[in-house]
Amino acid sequence: PTAPPSSGGSISVSNLGDTTPPSVSDIKVEPGTSTACLTWITNEPSISWVIYGTSTDYGSEIKTTDYLTSHSLTITGLCPETTYHYQIKSEDSSGNIGSYTDRTFTTLALGQQAQPAPTTTPPAEGPSVSPLAKPISEMTIDQLKAEIARISALIVQLQSQLLKLRSGVPQEIQGIPTDFSFQKNLFYGTTDQDVVYLKLVLENEGCLSGVKNTKWFGPKTKKAVQCFCQKYRDEISSFAGYPVRCSGLVGKGIRTKLNQLLGR
Repeated sequence: PTAPPSSGGSISVSNLGDTTPPSVSDIKVEPGTSTACLTWITNEPSISWVIYGTSTDYGSEIKTTDYLTSHSLTITGLCPETTYHYQIKSEDSSGNIGSYTDRTFTTLALGQQAQPAPTTTPPAEGPSVSPLAKPISEMTIDQLKAEIARISALIVQLQSQLLKLRSGVPQEIQGIPTDFSFQKNLFYGTTDQDVVYLKLVLENEGCLSGVKNTKWFGPKTKKAVQCFCQKYRDEISSFAGYPVRCSGLVGKGIRTKLNQLLGR
């Protein structure tokens, strides 16, 4: 049979798995007379850029090159006592782009000293909650969609933080030797005793059920590993040293998290 005709164009990101754009929050600006230092965070490693100008047409851009969650950029060559519009955009490793609504800052007059940031007691570690840029009743449809995306991402962060707190106590799982730790990469098709112990952890984490404790790494085990990876994605990415895609492979990041749960 002949293949169906191509519709042309590039492959949609939605076909590649991750379709959720990064969210931008905790934006801070420290303006000078001709500069402005902007800092913000994203809920996943991203490259970011700032478009800015004296109107919402912007016209200028400055961009980062590293995938980070904490970002900082300094805009130079600004005019004193001038109000600038700016918008922050971030792109994750899957090509999803998130953005924050238009905001403004005003540079200082010549000779004016920047006011020190107010001293406050820092909150406990965890996701920060940014105030709304404007009242909900004054938002446009696009701004409301952006705010929904930001809040959805915040919920994910809060759930992740809750899981971190719950996972702080090592677990004793019946059937796993007390001196065992995961040292091998495991993947679909593997036959190994480590797979038996892997299944026990996955079952304990609510990602697997109804599978006998065999040594074979089959399709149900692969799906369960993907579930586990999504559950602890931020931590696993940190352990691995790069944003993981949760393909079902038990590599360094997942092995580290498994051993952490076992207190090994």
